[in-house]
Amino acid sequence: MGIPIVLVTGFLGSGKTSLINQAIKQSVIPKEEIIIIVNELGEVGIDHQLMIHSKEQVFQLNNGCLCCNLRGDLLDTLQSIQKVFNRENRPLSQVIIETTGIADPRTIIQTLEGTALSHYYYLDSILTVVDCQNIDYTLANFPEAYHQILVADRFLLSKIDWQDYEKIAKVKFKLAEINPIADSFVFSMAENSSCSPIFNQNLFNLAPEFIDDLPHHHHHQFQSIVLTYDLPLNESLVIPWLDWLLYYFKENIYRFKGFLQIQNKDLMVTVHGVHTHYHFEMSNRLASESVTQIVLIGKNLDNEVISQSFMQLIQSSKAAYEESNL
Repeated sequence: MGIPIVLVTGFLGSGKTSLINQAIKQSVIPKEEIIIIVNELGEVGIDHQLMIHSKEQVFQLNNGCLCCNLRGDLLDTLQSIQKVFNRENRPLSQVIIETTGIADPRTIIQTLEGTALSHYYYLDSILTVVDCQNIDYTLANFPEAYHQILVADRFLLSKIDWQDYEKIAKVKFKLAEINPIADSFVFSMAENSSCSPIFNQNLFNLAPEFIDDLPHHHHHQFQSIVLTYDLPLNESLVIPWLDWLLYYFKENIYRFKGFLQIQNKDLMVTVHGVHTHYHFEMSNRLASESVTQIVLIGKNLDNEVISQSFMQLIQSSKAAYEESNL
């Protein structure tokens, strides 16, 4: 049949990268036989750096969306992968494509199904990660999330306790009203939790006419802002700055993520946020070899105000560092 492609979609901050990391870690497929293609919205991407997979097995497609201006880039990437593995006589067992959080999977499906590469690759499954904490707000405000649910073969329910049966039942009912065909699994982001099945599920079964009938939408109003700094920040100042940022822009920031270089810490700290909720984790990256990089995704974001506030954070961090070393 060819090489199976798993398309992992889901709205901003739902947990797509965490799901893929779990799947890679627990898969019986040799890691060198798995390729990941990551699509990120802005010119600078973070998600590929959050992958545990070896760097040479992860391909970035930045500064656009696979369902719009990067469709040709996706085909070129798949073709290049095919040629390299054939030339080097290396086995390729699995391709994973992680879309942006605002992608319309329908046009990606059309791209994958309607090309000369279809004899070499085939679409195995469309997996949609559902943020159960924010599903009501997301569906009420973003048609992108609706379409991601509509074409899913399987739902991975994130940010929910697997023992909260009443909440799970409500989420499943809401999803079934949109797409009654897809099955669902609860997905935990906990470090040692077992991963829901995502490889070789052979679930894709959407009829072409169903895909063609779906309404178009555009998401060009989304924007991303990248903040970078090459010296450590003061930990006690970062949280108040984030809290101010989320309060000032309220519902305009949908997703933010990044790596933070923190004073007196040897490892970089990752930050993940959705709306007003965020959390920190220690990474395995050395702070001495990295820089702070934060990506904000939203609408109507004032780049000047955000950049000025970040510069104030930097200046305050410098002053705190100098004071502590007097």
